[in-house]
Amino acid sequence: MVEVDYCEAWTLWGSGAKLEDFAMWGLPFLWWARIGKILQFAGGVAAVLDLIGPERMLRIADNLERTAKGYKSWAQRLKGKNKSALVEFLVVYAIMLPLALLFYYEVSSRSSLLLLLAIPLVGFVAVGLLIAIPYVTRQSLRILSKLLTVGRHANTTRWLAFFAVAIGFHFDLLGS
Repeated sequence: MVEVDYCEAWTLWGSGAKLEDFAMWGLPFLWWARIGKILQFAGGVAAVLDLIGPERMLRIADNLERTAKGYKSWAQRLKGKNKSALVEFLVVYAIMLPLALLFYYEVSSRSSLLLLLAIPLVGFVAVGLLIAIPYVTRQSLRILSKLLTVGRHANTTRWLAFFAVAIGFHFDLLGS
């Protein structure tokens, strides 16, 4: 991997050379292109959120709060009233399902067995995400709406979004 500086990179790019085998500031240009795409995405999200506006974001956050409370009350009802049903479900899902799949498919390799045992873990993580996503999204929307509401921060946020898109496009272009 050949290390080039910023001006050399643009000179090489302008001459039509692919920068796949070159690095700048210790990173290959593939990574600079990826960083550029991430910056473009972040700037685009900021622009879309600015178009949505802080008032709508607060309304969405309130709806998510009601949704999260609904999930929480559902989990409490399930845990409180039907504790034995919940335990039975967990036993069937976490133990019996992998064992049934194990015997059905006659798994012989260790990696396949681990995959079958990972099925319950994926299910539990999915349920946990369903409960956590409304809380995280609600807090993020409230913080973003405050940033867009305060005049000084709103202009700063818009300029940061603009620069993120411009710089991101710039590095993405160098990596192409």
